[in-house]
Amino acid sequence: QEEAIQMLLEHKVDAFIGNQITGQYLLQSDGQQDKVKLVGDPISPTNYGMVVLKRNEQLLEPINAGLRKIKTNGTYPKIERKWFGEYIYPSTRNIRGMLTYFIIGLVAITCVLLIILWWNFTLKRELKKRVDTYKKTLDELARKDRMQSLGQLVAGIAHEIRNPITSILSYAQLLPTKYENKEYREFFAQHVTGEVMRLNRIVGELLDFARDKPPEKTTFAISETVQAVVLLFHQLF
Repeated sequence: QEEAIQMLLEHKVDAFIGNQITGQYLLQSDGQQDKVKLVGDPISPTNYGMVVLKRNEQLLEPINAGLRKIKTNGTYPKIERKWFGEYIYPSTRNIRGMLTYFIIGLVAITCVLLIILWWNFTLKRELKKRVDTYKKTLDELARKDRMQSLGQLVAGIAHEIRNPITSILSYAQLLPTKYENKEYREFFAQHVTGEVMRLNRIVGELLDFARDKPPEKTTFAISETVQAVVLLFHQLF
């Protein structure tokens, strides 16, 4: 075993298996205990102790009494260290190296976590900014759509109101020249009243629309509309 320890110290082998107590004693005798490390669990451990022949059993009691005494006064550990050596713990240099690596790893992990947290915060802030921009864009589009719809509605209302006004204006412009025509006067009285009623109906529908009334389907005679248009142009020409 002494030869195996020497080969280990000279780096000719990477490890060897031997008696732990003997190895500890040899290493500590040469002051080489800091250069090796015990690893693994003991293989087939065996208990040891003082023995006597059967015919000398009377010696057991004084031997045990002596062992108890030297254990009590602290002599036993000294003898054990002297002849069996001390357990070889990892050297201070190895512990310091492991502690250094542990601190470096801990600092590296902390830095990575801080970078991840910072990146996560940056992404959240950028996402919030984009969501706010998207909401503003949607609001602007909705406002433009409302304004466009309102413009179309106003244009439609103006068109609906202009039609009866145009008819009344046309009839009124023809009245001075056709006042003597009885048939035209009757036509004027009938259709101007109808256009005024139509205008009043449009205003009433606008008021109903402003009351948020649900839409209702209705039927109407298209012939009446066509006839009104024909009569308008017939009087003009």
